Amino acid sequence: MIWNLPNILTLSRFVIAALFLYYAVHEDWRIALWLFASGALTDMIDGTIARLFKQKTAMWALLDPMADKILMFSGFMILAFKGGMPVWLTGLVVLRDLMITFGILFFYLRGTAIPYEPTWLSKVTTLSQILTLSLALAALAYQTGDLVYGYDRLLAGVLTLMTLFQYLFRGLNILKESNARLL
Repeated sequence: MIWNLPNILTLSRFVIAALFLYYAVHEDWRIALWLFASGALTDMIDGTIARLFKQKTAMWALLDPMADKILMFSGFMILAFKGGMPVWLTGLVVLRDLMITFGILFFYLRGTAIPYEPTWLSKVTTLSQILTLSLALAALAYQTGDLVYGYDRLLAGVLTLMTLFQYLFRGLNILKESNARLL
């Protein structure tokens, strides 16, 4: 069924991401924070519902990571541009996501099936990135300052780098196995 709750929540995240970007560009940080938080929440809810009630669809499998990437990419880019996020962390997050996206595209074009299931480490990394963005948005929205002295950004950076290498090695192993099958 295409119009199930996980798919509707995933599609709503595209709208939330657009609204978030609008309010962040206009520096209405309180609304941007709550939009970002609601987008992150819908990500948790749609995945949980899809798994518990066996409502995973091909549409959800395609759109869910895309909606996540758009929301996260928007958050990191706008905050880096506005000075609320370090450029090094934003660059690392973007590099990792581009590597994963182009890796999936590469294998698709080769006709190589890949099991795209996020790893446990990748899920922890996403949570860390969400918390880092939320803290940065809260600092701008409520002038709280850096509540965790940059440790959130450091942790997000280390985890992002770890998953970058994890997915790189995973992709290289899939490539090696697919080439071995061709011989």
